Amino acid sequence: YMVVPALFFFKAKVTRTLDIDSSMSKSSTDQLRGLFIVIMVIHHISQRMANPGLLTPFNDMGYYAVGIFFFLSGFGLTKSFKRKNTYLDKFFTKKIVKIYIPFVIVNTLTIIAIRMKGDDLSVLEILGYSLSIKMIDTTQWFIVAILIFYVFFWLSFITTANIVKSQISITVLVFLFIISCKYLSLGGWWYISSLCFPMGVIYAANEKKLFEIIYNKYNFVIALSLVLFILTLVLFLKSIFPAMGLISCVFFTLFIIVISFKILPCSKLFSMIGIISMEIYMIHMKVLALFIYFLPFDSSLIIIPYFISL
Repeated sequence: YMVVPALFFFKAKVTRTLDIDSSMSKSSTDQLRGLFIVIMVIHHISQRMANPGLLTPFNDMGYYAVGIFFFLSGFGLTKSFKRKNTYLDKFFTKKIVKIYIPFVIVNTLTIIAIRMKGDDLSVLEILGYSLSIKMIDTTQWFIVAILIFYVFFWLSFITTANIVKSQISITVLVFLFIISCKYLSLGGWWYISSLCFPMGVIYAANEKKLFEIIYNKYNFVIALSLVLFILTLVLFLKSIFPAMGLISCVFFTLFIIVISFKILPCSKLFSMIGIISMEIYMIHMKVLALFIYFLPFDSSLIIIPYFISL
């Protein structure tokens, strides 16, 4: 609880005036990715410990870490689209294939490790696991979801030159994704954070207008987003309203993003981690499997050597 915040906020700058260019700069978003990939990894570790101890609060933090990633992905794609009219021309090569090929390689290496261990897999299972038609590692749902959202983005922006219609289209597609997940009885982790992706798209598409609103009402937006996050979180955890998880993620993401407008981190470590956050996500459970196999996994202190090896 002390080390991660200390490393992240070390040398951080607190600005009195908001600046639209620095508020969501590449440096700032890379560091946010770095911070929340660490939180996501700790979340997965805590879920697999019989007695997580100090890591217990991380059990339910996965939704919110993923929400930040979805927001930043939607924001980054839309900013790039606005800067370059030709951005979608090689979209599948630059974005989707760039993620999918390493994903397939990691899955294939996992299959090889399973075979070396002595477990049998049929040809269809090997093919399905390799191509991610089936989940060999259930935490990899995030990679599948982000690839689906990338396709949604491409469809929404390639079919119309009207950016308002594109925003509506991608929001509708994500709602259809949520409905599909519910219909297929997929776990809540598949969809609870998903509204943050169109949220990032909408913010980037209307950045100047929305930034001006936040600038003029900064303290109000911070207070309101925090209060609504806490309220919806309590309702979600008590299972009073099932949809509260979706809304809770939106308000948490809003709170973190608005906070980052004034507190500008300057951590080279988290910037570096953020740049390779997707690669870390793909392999972190494989490294964890090795630790479980070779070392006792009954103390939260195991997280120290785990991160050193990762």
